[in-house]
Amino acid sequence: MMSALNRAHTLAAEFEFEAEETGHPVYFEALFPVRDPASARLAAKCEMEPTDEPAPAGLRLYRRML
Repeated sequence: MMSALNRAHTLAAEFEFEAEETGHPVYFEALFPVRDPASARLAAKCEMEPTDEPAPAGLRLYRRML
């Protein structure tokens, strides 16, 4: 997860400035299993918050701003 987050930071660096100027936030999102108690802990460790957006059955969408 940390590798994916670091990669997202690297890729976002190319367009983050333009997105901020236009008021469009850049997010890192991940789907975690609802039934796995480690999901919430891993998301918290990566400073991700759960969203109320629809997700596939059995999954929850977590997000953080880059």
